[in-house]
Amino acid sequence: MLIALMLLYALILLASAAYLWRHRQGPFLTVAAPLPSGLRQTLSTLAILLTLTAIAGIVAAFLTSTTPALVVLAVGALLMGYLGIRITRF
Repeated sequence: MLIALMLLYALILLASAAYLWRHRQGPFLTVAAPLPSGLRQTLSTLAILLTLTAIAGIVAAFLTSTTPALVVLAVGALLMGYLGIRITRF
């Protein structure tokens, strides 16, 4: 069961990363294009970090310990929380 849930979480992280990567050049949420350079950089960086976190989630899914899975969940939540805090500047 843990394997399936971690793989689902990794899929959600990959979908979020793809969305951020795809919208870094065009309009993002309520911010019209062209995006400010700081927001573009934030979206690019977070897309890469979310992709790396998703890969770590896939690896953690197949490990026997739950500690790596908890770390991946925490890192993913912190990254998305950072996006929520950072987006308010624009």
